[in-house]
Amino acid sequence: WALQCASERCREDEEIVLAAVTNCWRAITPCKFLPHSILNKKISTFREVVIEAVSQKGKLLKFACDELKSDREVVAAAITQDDEALEYASDTYKSEIHFLMETIVTHGNGWRGIKYA
Repeated sequence: WALQCASERCREDEEIVLAAVTNCWRAITPCKFLPHSILNKKISTFREVVIEAVSQKGKLLKFACDELKSDREVVAAAITQDDEALEYASDTYKSEIHFLMETIVTHGNGWRGIKYA
């Protein structure tokens, strides 16, 4: 959770945040000292950071910017890790049957996330 103690400048540096998230997705989660996710508006646009984060904890897709919730690779990474992350994806992917079948059935944990389709 080192990012939570870092300066705002460091928390908004894409390379620093990516290094922290690569180590552990919890680097961008809330704690008692920083009650809101530090996946703030700026960080939520860092594509590689978001892909790394959702690859470890799919439901972090909730904090991604709208553009990345519409990014096929980001959404696939999220629902591959946790198919219920589909809840936070763009509506485009919720109705794209081939995408859902390929990602949820082939790579995911089953069909729990289908309730969000």
